[in-house]
Amino acid sequence: MVKRFLIILLLSTTFAYAEDDQCAYFKYCGSASTTKKSTNTSTSASINPSNIAKIKGLGFETLFQANNPLGFSLVTGNGKVGAAFISSSLDNSFFGVRSLEIDEVYQQRYNDGKRYKNNKLSFGFGANVIKKTNVDLDIGLSIKRNSLIKTINPGAGFSLRLGIFTIGSYIFKDDVKVDLGSYLNPYNGTPYAIIWQSPTYQENYLVKTFTTGLKIKSFSIDAAMIETKYKFYSDDTKIMIYTLAWNKDKWMFNYAIRKEHSPNAAIDPKSKYLYVSPEKSFNYFGVQYMATKNFMLGMGYNTFLLNEVSATVTIFLN
Repeated sequence: MVKRFLIILLLSTTFAYAEDDQCAYFKYCGSASTTKKSTNTSTSASINPSNIAKIKGLGFETLFQANNPLGFSLVTGNGKVGAAFISSSLDNSFFGVRSLEIDEVYQQRYNDGKRYKNNKLSFGFGANVIKKTNVDLDIGLSIKRNSLIKTINPGAGFSLRLGIFTIGSYIFKDDVKVDLGSYLNPYNGTPYAIIWQSPTYQENYLVKTFTTGLKIKSFSIDAAMIETKYKFYSDDTKIMIYTLAWNKDKWMFNYAIRKEHSPNAAIDPKSKYLYVSPEKSFNYFGVQYMATKNFMLGMGYNTFLLNEVSATVTIFLN
């Protein structure tokens, strides 16, 4: 019933866009951070809430992926202040943090083609503070809520453009709760439930993200760093993401590399078996096409680190 309603809503809305040259087709590309150009609506807003500062109109985006629930986001704004509601977070996706997860659970959902279920809702707010020819500053706030924990976690970020260069940062609190079941610690063979004296494990943590980039005509290059530390693991998690975006007329193409250092187990894409390796590397490909000024389509490869293909539809209502 919910999916049918969302599809009907998609077919009955129209698109509104910002009025500068680049954003005649891509609504984020006129904002301060080049990261906004490289991803879809929900991903861009989740990377940094300041990315929604210049949203204009009421927008709706759906994400389709085989064997998974329909994802969606809503954004609205007047060109100077924007807000977003996102149905899930970026945990354990290409552009997000590697969240705490039992290795066997990760292996099973990878084999089943299921993306990580995080039980979270996210709200973001962005505002443009300075907009001049060579200086552009956006700020943003966010709140996240995990339905399993019911705690409100805040976050704050900014993105600053100086000529062709951009920098940004987003720091937020988050939490996670997992069922330990009868799973064993792979290093000592002891059940996790015995180690933590509970059938479930819950933790609050801090995520720090930093971005930098440059834009030259129709090309933009970004580098992002995501850092966090879990009590559950003995080692920190650090992720570097490098993104290249190129737009031509109504098309935008993106390619990204993710270099991850984390204590989570890795998985061989051919055998689909787990193996111990703190160093992991992933590739992402994406394309977006403005079919009309009312309708944008997108496709991505490896958005959820499953070597999968996903599709997005973005529409705006004036």
